[in-house]
Amino acid sequence: MASSQVSSLQSLLGDIPLAYPLLTILAIIGILYIFRIARALYGEKFSETRVFLIPVVYSIFVSLTFIGASFDELVAALIDTVIGIALGIILSGRIRIFTRKDRVYYRRSLAVVTLWTAFFTFKIMAILYYPQLGAIFLSSVLLTLVTGMIIGEAVRIFHRFSLYNSGNATLQQQ
Repeated sequence: MASSQVSSLQSLLGDIPLAYPLLTILAIIGILYIFRIARALYGEKFSETRVFLIPVVYSIFVSLTFIGASFDELVAALIDTVIGIALGIILSGRIRIFTRKDRVYYRRSLAVVTLWTAFFTFKIMAILYYPQLGAIFLSSVLLTLVTGMIIGEAVRIFHRFSLYNSGNATLQQQ
């Protein structure tokens, strides 16, 4: 990352209007964790738009963290995303589709949600506090891998819903 970009990112901390910017960032991250974990545990209303919009939004967040990245980082991110998609499809076998109050819901993998939030936090903290170390590249590798897993998980959710909707699956109703 160029030094002007690093200094502008670090100046972001000075713009936080509280006396303890690190604590403010950690509080925001904590709220994000609670919200994401609650949605993963209790399920989300199913809609095709929602299932595919979530990976798009996550991909946009990840893409924004690559501003100023080197070509090598971008290639590594692309490879990691493809590997993550395959892993997401393979490892998301515990996706659950169910009905509650005549609405279809789905539960995502708690591990994938937790990993993505942790690696996104790690990437932001690396950019803000440790820009000269290899932490940014490491966090990029991990974050793009898990983002690919979210994309693969969306494919699996849609497939499970198709089976559920056609009546061919042995998925439980709540």
